[in-house]
Amino acid sequence: MPFMGENTTRALQRASSVLRMHYACFSQ
Repeated sequence: MPFMGENTTRALQRASSVLRMHYACFSQ
């Protein structure tokens, strides 16, 4: 299922961005 794979990749990118933002907040 290409759609499912694409959706998973998008979700991972979003999660990575959120985690990075939280990490930056906790860092400072």
